[in-house]
Amino acid sequence: MAVVVPIVVFEVFRLEVVGVRQFVSALDLRLLTFAQTWRVLGFTFLVLYHRNLLPGVFAIPAGWGDIAIGITAPIIALCWKPPYPYKSFVVWNVLGLLDLATVVTLGILASGSPVGLLAGHVTTRVMGMFPMSLIPTFFVPLFVIFHLISLNRAGKGLP
Repeated sequence: MAVVVPIVVFEVFRLEVVGVRQFVSALDLRLLTFAQTWRVLGFTFLVLYHRNLLPGVFAIPAGWGDIAIGITAPIIALCWKPPYPYKSFVVWNVLGLLDLATVVTLGILASGSPVGLLAGHVTTRVMGMFPMSLIPTFFVPLFVIFHLISLNRAGKGLP
């Protein structure tokens, strides 16, 4: 819920409120793409895995996926100039969304909850504790929204 609700609320506002739609359409796609560079901090998942605080089934894909998107974000952003590389931009954004969706799913499946089918003696419990709790409750929805804005704008052929 913490991941899905902010995204749904944003999309409703984007579709229904003219001012929000105008604001979103004026955002610089290069800036939204550069913002994904923060995802290199995904190395934290790998550190927590090596300290036996996160399960590998979650931490390894989360860490390496975020690192891959974070490292490539500046390259994609710097390439976002005429002639616009729409296909590369779309593929990169789709990969970024797939990474986030995979990690959220694995995080739930590796949790200590009743749906934690992949949970072992180490769970994703630490992801519910501050400051790590900011990732699923704030940063994941924010990065998903940035990807959705970028895909929406690229799909319209807008720079």
